[in-house]
Amino acid sequence: MIDLVVKDLYDSQSSIMRKAFATFCTQAAKVLSFKCCKEHFLEPYSHLSEDKLVDVKVHFLNSIVDVRPYLELDIDLILKFNNNLTLLRIDENRKISDTALEVDMKLLKLKDTKKVTEKIEKDKLDFEDA
Repeated sequence: MIDLVVKDLYDSQSSIMRKAFATFCTQAAKVLSFKCCKEHFLEPYSHLSEDKLVDVKVHFLNSIVDVRPYLELDIDLILKFNNNLTLLRIDENRKISDTALEVDMKLLKLKDTKKVTEKIEKDKLDFEDA
């Protein structure tokens, strides 16, 4: 079944199906185990950054914001996705490079928000312990 999803969506000649694969991976990251996602979907998902069509790359970029938080368990994957994002930020197509920059800013904002939330939680625990 998993191979069928990858074959019918990712390997499709249709850009709509490849964009659907990015959306599928976004939702799969939320409900499937990290191991399952990594084993079956993240490799082809990351290759969407190399798609020949601008719309597929832009859709992939926008989906990274939702997928990236689920990659925290694997530093190699984080580096791979950061590398993909960096390459797309310097893409010659303005729509791709602008979207990549916007996504990068969103990810930085999420990271900052996470740090603030973690600090608030730590402060709460410190206060309760006192």
